[in-house]
Amino acid sequence: MMLTGEKTDIWLVKMVGLLSVAIGLVLLNGRKSADKKVLAIAAALAFIVIDVYYTFQGIISQIYLLDAAVQVFFAGWVVFIKSNGHNRL
Repeated sequence: MMLTGEKTDIWLVKMVGLLSVAIGLVLLNGRKSADKKVLAIAAALAFIVIDVYYTFQGIISQIYLLDAAVQVFFAGWVVFIKSNGHNRL
């Protein structure tokens, strides 16, 4: 919270963290599937939308734009892998 600012709903911070871990565990398992690509892209887009919208509303710190940039990279990487026939996810 030193970077992102104080939070009033700590339970929500923990919930987003646990959901992120759950998504990561699914993406890291050894099985390859189109569903994993959909999950990866959808999760990244969800983080991007929330990060950008609430940053520009002045509700959350601008440091979240860095997270949005990482998510854009991640979503683009997944799309690139899918479109070029690589099957790592």
